Amino acid sequence: MPLPEVILWQQLRRQQLGVRFRRQYAVDGYILDFYCPCLKIGIEVDGESHYESKRARLGDRVRDKKLNEKGIKVLRFLNTEVMKNIEGVLMRINEEIERLGEPPLNLPLVKGEKTGEREPPLDLPLVKGEKTGEREPPLDLPLVKGEKTGEREPPLDLPLGKGERRSRGGKVE
Repeated sequence: MPLPEVILWQQLRRQQLGVRFRRQYAVDGYILDFYCPCLKIGIEVDGESHYESKRARLGDRVRDKKLNEKGIKVLRFLNTEVMKNIEGVLMRINEEIERLGEPPLNLPLVKGEKTGEREPPLDLPLVKGEKTGEREPPLDLPLVKGEKTGEREPPLDLPLGKGERRSRGGKVE
């Protein structure tokens, strides 16, 4: 990957702009330098040769037109723009993200999901290893051999220990 693309990728990766970008993404035989699937934004970082040659400019226009027909907005930046004005490049990308409808930053999009309102996460009980949140109270089950806390009630089919008796409710006394 050329240095200007590496520099831009460092700013786009890991949802730093609030949306996920992929690099070197193929669409109908065209490879986009960077692509945001949820908003259909393609980003191309071009060398000066793209603007010096009429043939290259024409090829880029044909390519952009075909991608636009698929609903993909293509943003083009020169290598020198990325190298000398990364803040301006990121501002232009952010403008496009806002214009197309930025997804909520606090919840990642699921593969294939469109932007818009998302349901809040379910309030599920914690599992082993989780450290925060609400826990459901434990089930009221008898303790098993080796457990140290709580009241132990042996199942009814076990013989009673010496000096123990069972009340009418089945509790051991």
